[in-house]
Amino acid sequence: MLRILHFLSGCCSETEVSEQLYLFNQGSKGYIFTRDGFHEMGKKEYPKNYTGSFDHPLSLKILNEDADIVCTNPPFSRAADYWDAAINSGKKFIIISNITNPITPVFIPYFKNNKVWAGFNEVDWFLTPKKELTRAAGHWFTNIPITERPKYKNLKIIPLNEIPEKYKRYDDYKMLVVDNNYIPNDYKKPFAVSARPILNGLLEKGYKIIQDAQYFPYKDGKKCFGRVLTQKI
Repeated sequence: MLRILHFLSGCCSETEVSEQLYLFNQGSKGYIFTRDGFHEMGKKEYPKNYTGSFDHPLSLKILNEDADIVCTNPPFSRAADYWDAAINSGKKFIIISNITNPITPVFIPYFKNNKVWAGFNEVDWFLTPKKELTRAAGHWFTNIPITERPKYKNLKIIPLNEIPEKYKRYDDYKMLVVDNNYIPNDYKKPFAVSARPILNGLLEKGYKIIQDAQYFPYKDGKKCFGRVLTQKI
């Protein structure tokens, strides 16, 4: 039996409101999912006052000993701790986190070392505990292979001299910075990109992240938005 563990965090992650959506907004209740459906965990399956938090001893026991796949939307404020637990468990996972994670220092090494990559699509809306829709800046992340990634088409991988001038520049340190999903396919040196190309699957197209730290371009002495340094393999 395939066991899917879902840690509940008080909000849901679908773009359409439906009865199924409310399943993921049930406080500390737990559910076991199988190919045949799901059922709520019985009282004997978890102790009284169990919070459902991912770092509760029971949650960690289920994660490490019972679950085959983990699917969850941990609180963004505790995402770093959750990612560490999920990745170190060695289990397959599907996680919702902030779209800026690929260029956030604590998460960059996971992408650099190919332990996680962008999932299939973004998560634009969440349900609050009051079942009200609120705008989100989320994206799915996973260690499950993605086939036929639809967002490959957003990447514009072309020769450097064909990239429009307004989407490429060199900063004060002579580092190439490219925008709008343009990627040079004939440039051998490192260059800086935003999170968007990573989310669109750049690291599966023959490019790699080359350092763990976030990179901040400077232009005329002014600090610009953070990026990540990539390079053609």
